[in-house]
This record gives sequence, structure tokens and C-alpha cells, in this order.
Amino acid sequence: MKLLKVVIRILCFFIVVGVVLTAVFFRENSVSKVTFSSEVFSSPVIEELHQSEQNEFGKIAESGFIELYFNKVTSEIAVRELSQNHWWYAMPGGAGSSMITMDVISENGFYQLNSQDNSVAFSSWKYELSENGVKIAYLVSDKKTDNPTADDIVFEVTLNVFLKDGSLFTDCQVKNISGNENCAVSSLCILPGLCSFNSPDKNDFLLIPDGCGAVIYPALCDEYKTFEAKIYGDDYSVKAVNTADAIMGAFGVKTGESAIAVIIDSGEEIATVKAVSDKESFSFVNACFEIYGSVAEDNVYFSQNPYDVNISLCYKFLSGDNATYSEFASSCREQFIRNGSLPSTDVSAQESVPLYLTLTGAYKSSAWSPFNVEYTTFSQAQDILSRVKSKGIDNITVRYTGVLKQNSTSFVSSLGSRSDYKKLLDYAFSQNISLFIDADILSYTSSRGKFDFSAVKAMNKSTAFAVENKSPDNVTESYVKFRFRKGEDISSFVADLIKIESDSSISGYCIGDGEYLVSDYSADNVSRGEMKEIVSAQIPALSNAGTVMADKGNMYMLKNSATVINIPMATYYDESEYCVAIPFVQSVLHGRVAVAGMPINTQQDMTSATLQCIEYGVCPSFTAVYSDKNQKNNVLFDNVVNDLVDCYGIVGDALLGLESERITAHDRMADGVYLTTYGDTAKIYVNYNDIPSTVSGVTIPAKSYLRID
Repeated sequence: MKLLKVVIRILCFFIVVGVVLTAVFFRENSVSKVTFSSEVFSSPVIEELHQSEQNEFGKIAESGFIELYFNKVTSEIAVRELSQNHWWYAMPGGAGSSMITMDVISENGFYQLNSQDNSVAFSSWKYELSENGVKIAYLVSDKKTDNPTADDIVFEVTLNVFLKDGSLFTDCQVKNISGNENCAVSSLCILPGLCSFNSPDKNDFLLIPDGCGAVIYPALCDEYKTFEAKIYGDDYSVKAVNTADAIMGAFGVKTGESAIAVIIDSGEEIATVKAVSDKESFSFVNACFEIYGSVAEDNVYFSQNPYDVNISLCYKFLSGDNATYSEFASSCREQFIRNGSLPSTDVSAQESVPLYLTLTGAYKSSAWSPFNVEYTTFSQAQDILSRVKSKGIDNITVRYTGVLKQNSTSFVSSLGSRSDYKKLLDYAFSQNISLFIDADILSYTSSRGKFDFSAVKAMNKSTAFAVENKSPDNVTESYVKFRFRKGEDISSFVADLIKIESDSSISGYCIGDGEYLVSDYSADNVSRGEMKEIVSAQIPALSNAGTVMADKGNMYMLKNSATVINIPMATYYDESEYCVAIPFVQSVLHGRVAVAGMPINTQQDMTSATLQCIEYGVCPSFTAVYSDKNQKNNVLFDNVVNDLVDCYGIVGDALLGLESERITAHDRMADGVYLTTYGDTAKIYVNYNDIPSTVSGVTIPAKSYLRID
């Protein structure tokens, strides 16, 4: 009986502590929750201005081959591209267009507001001209009010537009003027109509960063279509919409002989690139920024933090022969180097093309399972490398995943002893094989599930998670929930990671969760942008301890990374006559970062996957395990070794000596035939057809390639 009383007292103590801690957490967490009617409130419609007033543009700046114009009546800007005398209007649709649009969440529902109906119409805006542009301040509100109270919805949106070095730049800030704590801007779109055209020609296109990149031809699209690509994927702390994701913030538009390439210089982590294809009206592409806010059924959650998000975009104008998606990539690469997102030096030339090989050590199908499944032990990994080496492949880079326990810097003991691990490292070092240990610095599996109070919290105060299939054998479907490490814990985890390998011959680390980026709505309330800075700050520290490799690396990880593997080779949206995949991402990165594609042996058609590596200019990649219950699968090393050697030989010969060159052009020459150009160095034709193809006077064998130096 005494023992029972003691147990009861202990339980009561923990219950009280839990209640207190919960109260503290909810009090300090600066996220509001309100219940609302889901009715959407539309803004009033501005009276259409006279055509004469709409055309009252005055030139306010010029730089290079472009001029900037401003309309003091409508607040509209326009850009004139001189070589083609082409005008780009921020409000091409007249009265139905706006300089900025915004969605506001409040306890009463949704408000769809914009600069024209909800500011210019109320005469609640002002501007200030500068030497190279104009700064416009809009007071955006759902109704006209001279003295806003804390119950009103009033936001100040300041838009700065200016020319520099022959390009147009915009930056934008948002402030809550009324102090209303029960409303927030959930989405903001800047100059949504600038990259638009109507009456499309068959060669006019929109470019979005979906996967490897896609061009959309509205003239070939028979119906109204919308496309979206979320930069850096879903924020699992807010909402997961399962749409296309992108590893860089860039997009563009081409009409006639004129084009615009757009680079999101700042704020890309909260951006979604949206495109509309409409052959009967305006087709356009723009970027919308998700500031704060989430909706779960009838509950609204939004942050009370100040609107300190800095949004900046760069618009580069191209014309004539430069109005191509390959030149878009060149312009984007130049700007990414300028803003510090890409290295300023070229990739070092090598004597042979590297083979990228991913080996899986141990795999746990569930965070709750006490057992690991061993696929490749340390000694088995050494055997694989020696066999690959014996096939005459000398340039080998290995990513060894499943070596560290989840959420730990400790090794999986069943893979072998410390002595076995050291033998593997010593062998790799002696054979000049680069060996990278996989490390997840942001995500981890957690057996505590939703009771893991050390994990990132979502807006609704639950524990944020992602569900992924991490099975290494490419056959098993075993979906695991991944939690996310708080920003405050990331640097200490990385420090411990570096410490355990400080005296080893390891080549470096592969950031295995380079595709994730989340915000944290715990008491500290770390924004997605702040988390981006925390994660990117770890890459230089890791690179000081060795070379860094990123798995499907987001753009902010690449400046201090030597390699990015598993680069997207396809698009989320199905390819069609009007939506075509292109090597846009590969063209931006090639020559600045070593790039490897998706594992060839996991594709349905390995011949086509090999040819695509050649077309897209990426190094060959394979994945393998030493043993598996499913002896027929295509990642078992014994089953794939011959294909590995054959495919590597083909890609290695095709891309030899091109690793530091830029891709300057990529063209579709005929059905199933493509040409990739590397400056004045080489032209590579790829033929996916079952019969030889002759284009431009040269014949490319069936299911093969032809390189012309």
C-alpha cells in the first residue's frame, strides 16, 4: 500500500509539472489561433481610369538597354527594352491588374486585397522618385479609413523599384499599421503581371523551376492551365500541399524576340512560383510569398512576429538570339554568383569523370523498431569498392548512408567494429576514393513521436513531421515519420559530428536531408528564413572538416558544397506537347558545382537514363547494397555491377573534360534528338530513338550519342 501511495504521488507530481510546462509553452508561443467563417471577402473594384491617364508614363531611369517608366496616376511601372523596342507593363490587363496583390487572414475570414482597389482607389499611397527608380508606399486596407484602429485591417506595403547594371530590381517590406493582432498577411505577390503576354506564338513560353526545370508553351495548350512550384518544398510546420518543388528561386518568360529571366535574391524560402497558361487571354508567371498563416479546417493560425521578411527580385532582360531558356540559365547563374549563392570559381578539371556510388549500411523500417536491417557492413563496403576498382574505374565518390544512428553521432554497431570502419577508410584513402558519411542535420526519426518535445513544432502546436519512403532497396514501401531538429540544437549536433571524425581519413559529409526546410513555432519561434540561415551556416563548418556533398541540395547549401547529387532529372507535372522538361537547373549549376543525377539503376529504362545523363551534363550515379532478402532487385550489387561498368564507360567518354565548362545551349533538334552545347568546346547530340537520326548534316546512332569537339 505504501508503495502504491508513493507511485500515485510521483504520478501526480509529473502531471502537475506537465500542466505547468504546457501552460508556459502556450503562453510564450507567439502564434495566434482564431476560429472563423470560411467566407472569402472580395475587395471593392476600382473605377477604370481613362485610357489617357493610363498612358501617362514618364521615363524616370535608364540603364544598359532598358528604360524604366512610371505612371503617377496609377502607380504603374513599365520597362522598355530598347533593342527590340518591346514594352513590359506591370499592369498589362488595365483596370484588372495590380502592382501588388495580397491575401489576408483574419478572424472574420479571408480578404483578397491589392494595391489598386485597396490603396490607389482610396488615394492612400505615395511615391518618391530617386536617381535610378521609384519607391512606392501603399496603405492597403479592406475599407477607406483615415484613422485606423486596432480592429481595422491596414498594412503598409513599401515597394522599391530601381535599375542597376542593366537589370530591374525590386524589394518589398510589409508592416501591420493598425496593430490588429487578429489578422496577418498570408501571401504577397509583387508585380504579378510584369512577366506576361497574350496572343501567344508557338515559340512563346513560360519557364518554371519545377524539378529540373520546365517550359510551358501556351499556344500549344488547348485549355486554361495552372502550374506551381514551391521553392525548397513544403514547410511541414505550416502545411504540406504536395505540389512541385524547386531547389532554386528562378523563373522567366519569353514572347517574340524579348524575354525576362527573374531571380529571387531574397525571400525565396517562402516563395511559390506560379504560372498560368491561357491562349485566349494573358499567360503569365510570377512569384508569390507566403508570409505567415495557415488554415486547418475552421481554425486559423498565424505568427505575431514583426514583418521583417526581406523580399528582393532581380529581372534580367534578354532579346534576339539571347531570348532562350539556356540564356535564362546563364543570366541566373551570373546573378547567383553575384548574390553569393554559387561559388565564384569553376569546378576543378579532372582526368576522368567521377562515378557516384551510394551504399546503404543499415536501415530501420520504423522508428519504433528495435532492430536494424544490415544491407552493407563496413567490410562489405570495402569489398564493393575493391570490385569496382578492379573493373578499371579509378574516379569513385562514395556516399555511405545508414552508418550513423538516427538523431545521434554514434555508429550502428551491427555494421562492424571501429577497427572495421578504420580499415574501410584506410582502403578508400589509399585508393584515392572519396568516401562521404551521410549526415542528416535537420531531420531524424523519433521513437517518441508526437511526444518528442525537443522537435520542431507546427503552427497548431503539434510536433511537425514529414513522411518519406527511405527504403534503400527500391522495392520495399516502408514509410517513416521524420521529425525536425530545433534550430538551437543544430550547431551543437554538427560540432559533435565533426568531433568524432576529426582524426580520421574521411573525405567529408553528405547532407542527406538537403531537401528539407521548416520553420519552428515553438517558444523561440524560428522562421523558415532564420532556419535557412542556421542550416547554411553549418556548411562552412563541415567544409572545414572535409568536403561537403548535398543530397538534392537547396540553393542556400551550394556555395560551400563541392557536389550535389540526386539532382532532379524530371518534373512534377507530366510532360506533354505544351509542358516540356529541360536541364535548366543543371545548366545553372554546371561548371560551378559538381552535379550527379538520380541513380541510373533505379530508373525503368537504364539506357534512356544513361543518355539523359549525357544530355543534361551530369555525372553518372548508382546506388547499391551488398545483401538483401529480395535477391532480384536492381540495387543488389551483384545484379548491377555489370550495368554500372557499362553505363559509366558511356557517360565517362561522352562528358570527359567538360566538368568545368558551361552549358551554353540546349536544343531539341527533332523528335527524340537533343543537342547540348558547351561554349566552343563541344557539341553533344543525343538520340533516344530506336533508329539512327540525321540532323544538321550529322547522323546519330540509335539509342546513342555523338560528340563533336
